[in-house]
Amino acid sequence: MRYNQSMSRDKKLIVKSLFKIELIFIYIAVINFCFSVYFKTYANRMISSLDSQMLKIQLEENNGNFEHKNIAQKLEYDYEPFTYFDAELKTELKEIINLLQQDKSTVEPIITFQNHMHQTQNRLNLGYDSLLYCSLILVVIAVLLIRSKFKFSQGI
Repeated sequence: MRYNQSMSRDKKLIVKSLFKIELIFIYIAVINFCFSVYFKTYANRMISSLDSQMLKIQLEENNGNFEHKNIAQKLEYDYEPFTYFDAELKTELKEIINLLQQDKSTVEPIITFQNHMHQTQNRLNLGYDSLLYCSLILVVIAVLLIRSKFKFSQGI
């Protein structure tokens, strides 16, 4: 019986040590950092891919090819995450898609749209950078808590 009590006490100590506030801050900071880096690189890659797709459309139009009906629906689907909360971008994209479906020139609307997409990309990057700084702040807070507990335990 005594052996079981000491084992359960040891397990409780292990669980308590795993869930100290400093370690929780560090866990959250690491998870936040990893997710932020992943999603930031994913969003930047996706925007870069979409930029090259729009550039390809412009180059084809400069060569006299105005037949892009098959790509219109794909553009709407690909840009959905970036235009969902931005009504201005959504209307510009719909204008481009309408011009593509009518086989008309889309060079000027694409340039305007791309400029606004780059502004959106900058805002997204700023948001992800803010999350990365929050991770850094959480780690600093955890280090300060560990340091203060260490000093308190030594009686200084």
